[in-house]
Amino acid sequence: MTPLSCIIIDDEIQAAELLTDLIESIFPQNLRIEAVCKSWLEAGEHLRKKEYDIVFLDISIQGRSGLDLIKVVPSIKNRVIFITAYSEFALEAFRQFAAGYIVKPFEEFELAGVVNNFIDRTKGQGSPV
Repeated sequence: MTPLSCIIIDDEIQAAELLTDLIESIFPQNLRIEAVCKSWLEAGEHLRKKEYDIVFLDISIQGRSGLDLIKVVPSIKNRVIFITAYSEFALEAFRQFAAGYIVKPFEEFELAGVVNNFIDRTKGQGSPV
């Protein structure tokens, strides 16, 4: 399997670094982190330039909403796995076609489960849309 390209969007540097380490540890052959963005604006620029297979996205990014980012860059629908401290936005995230939702703090097995479900759903589709 060709590794899936990933972008991490989180304004909390430690959270982004932890997620990067976990992904590289759990999925060394299946996922490739190609960008880490710490602002909403930076994320929008990256997402307009390149189509990533998986978008790991925080709900709150420097006072802006990750949910709004889906509206601004609709091509990421069905590719977003939210990783956030806010459980109350889960329903709206799935209404926006989120591929997964993980509440911080989370266990390694939770991340593995959501990502493996995403991979299983997209196998054989060529592109995980």
